[in-house]
Amino acid sequence: MPKNKTIPNTHVEIAQNFDLLDFNNASKLTGNKFVFMKNEAAILELALSNWVLNLVAKKGYEPLMTPDIARQHIMEACGF
Repeated sequence: MPKNKTIPNTHVEIAQNFDLLDFNNASKLTGNKFVFMKNEAAILELALSNWVLNLVAKKGYEPLMTPDIARQHIMEACGF
């Protein structure tokens, strides 16, 4: 069998080629190792979240939105 001599792109390279990820601006805001999903990647992430939320709500789970703050002892217990 002939061997494929091309090196496949990584998932990061593919996403960057389609303008789906923004590492530069994410690192300015949050530090290294974080990424902003944008365009179709952001839409897909929201669609998957919405699908799962609807799925578990049909099974009787109660949707709940919590504030993005927590008491000090809770944060410390989580390692922050």
